[in-house]
Amino acid sequence: MYEYLDFRLVALSNAPMLQALPGVIRVPLSEPLFILGTLFVVLVLFVPGGFAALARRTT
Repeated sequence: MYEYLDFRLVALSNAPMLQALPGVIRVPLSEPLFILGTLFVVLVLFVPGGFAALARRTT
């Protein structure tokens, strides 16, 4: 999952459409590791058991 997200976020950071965004949004989006780290922090805060616990709660 990490490798896939890393690959996709690097592709997003190099997208030409990103250059048209305002600087406040463009700068964080151009840093894929910043986005990936933020996603992990959100996952830890809101889904403490990880994906396995999320699957158990939904079934």
